Amino acid sequence: MPLWNEKICTLSDFYRKRFGKKIEIFSVFVSIPTFIGWIAVQLISLAHIMELTYGLPINTGIALVAVFAAVYTYLGGMWSVTLTDALQLVFVGVGLIVLFFSVFGGYDESGAFHGLAKVISQTDPERLVIVPTKSLPEFFNWIGLFLVASIGNIPSQDLAQRIFSAKSVRVAKTSCLIAGVLYLIIGTLPVMLGLLAHQILPPEITKSVIPALADRFLAFPLNLIFFLAVVSVILSTIDSAILAPASTLARNGLRHLFSEKSVPTILLLHVSVVLITGASMVTAYIGEDAYSLLQASYGLGLAGLMLPLSTALFTENPDVTAVGMGMFIGVLLWSPEFFGYEELPYSLLGFISGFVVFVSIHRLRVGSFPRIRQNST
Repeated sequence: MPLWNEKICTLSDFYRKRFGKKIEIFSVFVSIPTFIGWIAVQLISLAHIMELTYGLPINTGIALVAVFAAVYTYLGGMWSVTLTDALQLVFVGVGLIVLFFSVFGGYDESGAFHGLAKVISQTDPERLVIVPTKSLPEFFNWIGLFLVASIGNIPSQDLAQRIFSAKSVRVAKTSCLIAGVLYLIIGTLPVMLGLLAHQILPPEITKSVIPALADRFLAFPLNLIFFLAVVSVILSTIDSAILAPASTLARNGLRHLFSEKSVPTILLLHVSVVLITGASMVTAYIGEDAYSLLQASYGLGLAGLMLPLSTALFTENPDVTAVGMGMFIGVLLWSPEFFGYEELPYSLLGFISGFVVFVSIHRLRVGSFPRIRQNST
């Protein structure tokens, strides 16, 4: 886990050590938008839940959640992220398991697994396709989405800050492996619940379907506990997502404009929390639906940030100009996705093209192809 051994606070710190100030600042401009879209998704999601539960207008809900999340982050910092995330995710995991057995058990008296089998048998086969193969463009779009979801979050500060905060390399490695397994297990439950929701919920309910199922199938005490767990996890996710870009903006962006004596780093961090929250709230108001925002935010991470992280970790003395040009081309080719164009897998094109540009320019400037770093793990 070489990142942990670097004793740094942000990934942009790592890029500064490997590539210098220019790549550090470029990474700030690339990474922050990925979080603004992700935070906006959470604001919209929680606002929809409040609208479904209390009838609160969604615009009011977005503002209330944003203000509360900013205060929550301002007061708690990384301590609130690590401890509350761990506890709240346990509650949500248990809640999803209870909801799974309650919903599918209520759907079929023979038991939850019989209910699941019944739902799958009644589902349109088109909805059960995992890898689309009918057309080449559709397949490449799926590849792009798969890569965005699977590795688009790797060069992300919210993941990195947990690695950097671990007390040892062993804890960091073990935590990542356990989290990955749990992510796969727990992540399948909402998918299965979504298949049932499509069949039994009114067609106008297309968002916040999990809370809608809980409201329909769980008794009031369990429903209340599940609702509070979902709300707390979303808030904890927002907290983590605000803190990550705020740390990067303060340490690797604003820090270059002010000396430590004139403006302490902690003050820059507090200001950054407010700026990131405000930008995310505006994005939530003017953005597209939550899924599109999520896809676009992760897509930028894949297209623009996997290159500097990979080259810094796994190559010897990579050419800085080649890295910068590769990042620029990756972001440039991703940009149509930001404006709503979905005809091509732009994130995938940016990801591949960025590496091709890096290798080509490195070869031209250095006279050889990039060399793999020895003992890079």
